[in-house]
Amino acid sequence: MSIKRKTMKKKLIRNIVIAVFIGSIFYGFMGNKSKNIIIEVDGMVIERKTTEKRVGQAIKEANINLNDNDKLNCKIEDKIKNNQKIVINRVLTKSEEVIEPIEFNEVIVKDYKTPVGESRVVSEGVQGQNKRFYTVTYEDGNEVNKVLNDEEVLSEPVDRVIAEGIFEADSLTVCVNKSRQLPSTYQPSDLVLPNVRSANSNNRLYMRKEAAGALEELFKAAEKENYYLYAISGYRSYSYQKSIYNPYSGYSAPPGASEHQLGLAMDITLAKYNGTLSVNFGNTKEGAWIRENAHKYGFIVRYLQGKEEVTGYKYEPWHIRYLGVDLATELYEKGITLEEYYGEY
Repeated sequence: MSIKRKTMKKKLIRNIVIAVFIGSIFYGFMGNKSKNIIIEVDGMVIERKTTEKRVGQAIKEANINLNDNDKLNCKIEDKIKNNQKIVINRVLTKSEEVIEPIEFNEVIVKDYKTPVGESRVVSEGVQGQNKRFYTVTYEDGNEVNKVLNDEEVLSEPVDRVIAEGIFEADSLTVCVNKSRQLPSTYQPSDLVLPNVRSANSNNRLYMRKEAAGALEELFKAAEKENYYLYAISGYRSYSYQKSIYNPYSGYSAPPGASEHQLGLAMDITLAKYNGTLSVNFGNTKEGAWIRENAHKYGFIVRYLQGKEEVTGYKYEPWHIRYLGVDLATELYEKGITLEEYYGEY
C-alpha cells in the first residue's frame, strides 16, 4: 500500500472519531436541556424548569409528596414534555359522625268534637335525631363519595297530629257527651213512634226512623226468647232535658249533652220496675240478653260498667243507643265505648 493511501486512511479514521466525539457532546447537551412544566397542587400553580426525564422525578424534584390515593392527570412514569401541565388531585378518605334530623309524619285523626269541615292541630310535630357514621372521600377538598357504615337513633320523631272534624248532629254514629254538646235548636227531622211495648206515654218514645225500626226488631227478637221489654224514654228536646236535669244524680245529662236529643237512644225497663229505671236491670236475664244481642240490631249499651271515667256517666244498663249494625258490632266485640272508638284529642 502506498504512503499516500495510508495517510488518507488515517485522516478518515481521525475525522470519524472527531465526528463521534462532537456528536456525543451535542447529544449530551441536547438531552440535558431543561423543560418548562406547570404543576397544579393544593390550590397552587407552580411553574418551574426541570431537567428530569420522568413526571414522578419532576414532582419529587419540586419537593411535592404524593400520597397513595392521590390522582394525577398523567402517569408518574411518563416522559416529561416541554410546557407540560401536571395536575395533582389530593384524595383524602376519613370517617365522620353526623347528627341528622329524622322528619316527623303528619297524622290525620277523626275528631268527634269538631264540626265536619273544620280541623285543628292537636300537637305539633318534633323532629327526631339520628347519628350516622360515614366514610367520606374528598378530592381537593370537595366531597366525591360518601358511604353510610352505621347509624344510631338518638331520639324518635313525634308525629304532628291534625284532628279533622266529624261531628255532624244528623249522623247516626255521632258522639254526644258532656264534652261535645248539641245546640239547643237541634231536633231530628225524621222522628217516628216505634211500635213497641211501652211503660210511658207515647209522646216520650219517639225515635229517628231507622232507629225506631231497629228497636221494633230488637223487641220482637227478645219476645221470641220470652223476654218482655218496655220502652220508657226516647227523644227528648233540649228544653225538656233542661227541665229534668239533676246535676247531683250522676245519671242525668246536661241539656245538649243527652243522646236522647239525637232521637237515637231509648231507655228500657221491665214490668216489675213499674215504669222506672233500675240499675238492677243489668243483673236480670233480660239485661244480660240485651248486653249480648243488642249489637245484632244496631244498638249498644252506651254507658258500660267500669267505663264511667271515659263516658262521664255512671253505669246505665237500661240505656241503649243506635249506631247501625256494623259499628255496634265492632264496639261490642272490642268491649269499648264510643269515646274510645273515636279517641280523645
